[in-house]
Amino acid sequence: MRSKRGSTLTELVIVMAVVEIMSIMVVSFTLICNSWVTIGAKRYQTVQDSETLSRVFRDFVAANDSSDTVFYVDPANPNELLVKKNSETVNLMVFSIETKELTFSVDDEFVTYVIDAIDSVRFGNPTPDMVCATVDYTYATPGKKVQEQHKSYDMVASLRSSDAHAEAPEQGGDLLSGD
Repeated sequence: MRSKRGSTLTELVIVMAVVEIMSIMVVSFTLICNSWVTIGAKRYQTVQDSETLSRVFRDFVAANDSSDTVFYVDPANPNELLVKKNSETVNLMVFSIETKELTFSVDDEFVTYVIDAIDSVRFGNPTPDMVCATVDYTYATPGKKVQEQHKSYDMVASLRSSDAHAEAPEQGGDLLSGD
């Protein structure tokens, strides 16, 4: 009769080592995939917020582009784009860096968008017949070491009204109206 033979201690240690190596590989792979998914989700949110900001900016400029309005950006506060009619502010667009909100008004109605993925928006006017905004954002790049990259891009909206350039107000700043 044959005797039953059990596992030796060496065989058990080898099996445990193989199981441990495989579990470490699974956990590492899961952590790497989780990092990629998180980075991908943040990049997707940045793209979505950029598209929202671009659409709202273009729509705001188009809605306020008339021969009797002037777009104004105060150099001391470049996060505000004001629309003036007869030297009185009638509409505005403001990006709050603290709350990451874009607020704008059209005909005394205020609308606010939360734009988490955007770091800042600065309005300006490179030429008298355009309104521009510079958008700053940060995103991470996957790899052995995750690194954050700071980028920016410009949005430009053309004015189509036939109004002549307005004169600068007394407090200074950039004025913009259509040609």
